[in-house]
Amino acid sequence: MLNKIVRPGLWVLTILAVLLSAVQALSGHWIVFFFLWPGGPSFGGSFVRAMLDLGAYHRAAGFAVGGIAVLILACVFLSRWNGYVRVLAVVGLALVGLCAEGGYRYYTSGYQDRWALGQMADAFVGVLGVYLIQLFFMNRTPRFPWRKAKNGN
Repeated sequence: MLNKIVRPGLWVLTILAVLLSAVQALSGHWIVFFFLWPGGPSFGGSFVRAMLDLGAYHRAAGFAVGGIAVLILACVFLSRWNGYVRVLAVVGLALVGLCAEGGYRYYTSGYQDRWALGQMADAFVGVLGVYLIQLFFMNRTPRFPWRKAKNGN
């Protein structure tokens, strides 16, 4: 009974993690490139307020992705998934932790630590990749395109 509830929930959570982390990455790029880049903003006051609001969204989305990653891990171990999905869920949670650690170090450095910024960005690429690969392995029978049966030609 639990498996019938947890399996669809894992699909929804994984897709939500992919979408939310992608939008979070776009908001982070906007903030860094147009607001925190050396030289500061040369735009109007309304743009600065919009970037501050986008920063608040970016932070909230990070906490949401972290919570979703924990829920994904719980769903994977509460239901019967293959080993690939379980390993990818653990790796996804670890990469979300690396993103959070990089973001924290970047924030506490007064937006000066470019290594932490790079860690946050690189770990995001890992998060997105891991959860997309996890979606692939969540199929009942994942098929690679090069293993299709030929039509006798």
